[in-house]
Amino acid sequence: MNVLIVEDDENKKKRINDYLLSSSEILHIDWARSFQSGVTQILNGRYDLILLDMTIPTYDVTPSERGGRIRAFGGKEILAKMRRAGITVPVIVVTQFESFGEGASVIGLRELSEQLQKEFPEIYRGAVYYNAAQEDWKTVLDAKLRSEKLK
Repeated sequence: MNVLIVEDDENKKKRINDYLLSSSEILHIDWARSFQSGVTQILNGRYDLILLDMTIPTYDVTPSERGGRIRAFGGKEILAKMRRAGITVPVIVVTQFESFGEGASVIGLRELSEQLQKEFPEIYRGAVYYNAAQEDWKTVLDAKLRSEKLK
């Protein structure tokens, strides 16, 4: 199985990567660090699963590039681009945030997940709340992988 992780946090990506390699039949894992690189890899790659962060920078962060603006709903924008391109790869959102947006537009993870399920039922497979200090996320991710028969 080929997996793409769209994630800008190096530690989070490494922990997810290590967990997948140790607990499932993953053959290959690619990594995109931003909205732009994620879209490019999704459009040009052949993946069986995408693990998608919701809040990501527009561009890859480098020593000379700060990554552009942070997209609070970058993952949702990627799902919309996937739908327009006819890409039906299952997507699981893995996020460190419990709420998204600012001011009156703040939405909780549960509400966001329900919204994504309604808008993208053909590809969205749920959300995993990632907390680096806990291990619960592994159990939730594992259940989603099993329900998709990806494990």
